[in-house]
Amino acid sequence: MHKLLLILFSLPVFLGAQESKKPTRYLELGLGANSYKGDLSHQYSKWKGSLNATVVNSFGKRLSGTFNFQWGGITAQNATYQFDDLSNPQPSPNKFANTTFLSLHYGLRLNFLRKNGFSAYVSQGIGLFRFLPKDDNDQKLQSQLNTRKEGEEYSNLAFYFPTSLGITYVLPQGYGISLQGGWMNTNTDYLDNISLWGTKDKNDNILCYKLSFVTPLSFKDKVKSKTSGTTKPSNTAP
Repeated sequence: MHKLLLILFSLPVFLGAQESKKPTRYLELGLGANSYKGDLSHQYSKWKGSLNATVVNSFGKRLSGTFNFQWGGITAQNATYQFDDLSNPQPSPNKFANTTFLSLHYGLRLNFLRKNGFSAYVSQGIGLFRFLPKDDNDQKLQSQLNTRKEGEEYSNLAFYFPTSLGITYVLPQGYGISLQGGWMNTNTDYLDNISLWGTKDKNDNILCYKLSFVTPLSFKDKVKSKTSGTTKPSNTAP
């Protein structure tokens, strides 16, 4: 009880001390939802979850650099999928894939709208993506050569170029919430283990939505006004 009262009475002092400083680095932690589009689904339909972490380094009012980590999964399924290349025997591509992935990328975030703690941004990045497709028996599809054309092999490491739009609301103390949506833009056609026996020419893609809580990691003193001696409000945002 005494410890709880001490925390409650100390909180205004702690927050007041933070108000004299400007957050410059943030951590965004949250959950996401991912949907795949590829040979087994030509539209985003099935959804799976993910865990997300982003460190945001503010370079000023408009521009920020971000380090982004994501661990999640996607589901690819088409029970009636077939591919006919007039060969004998007929191709036997998989009709289901449960794919988990880990991704890490660096991005630049441009805040194009800022007002009263709200900011809207667009982000573009480049990173590395590791994925592992499995069948409905939890067996690796990459090692099942009969699910692909003879001699067709692939790497489960790929680059990706994520494009995102997002909004954040941050309090003066640096705490807030963030909502983001965008595409991972992978450079692989094997998220579903299918390429040459596929009916879609473009690479597979993932649509992602993320909801994150924002917490400050580092601060710097606010710049004081030369005329009034008062501190200027924070101009940085995640």
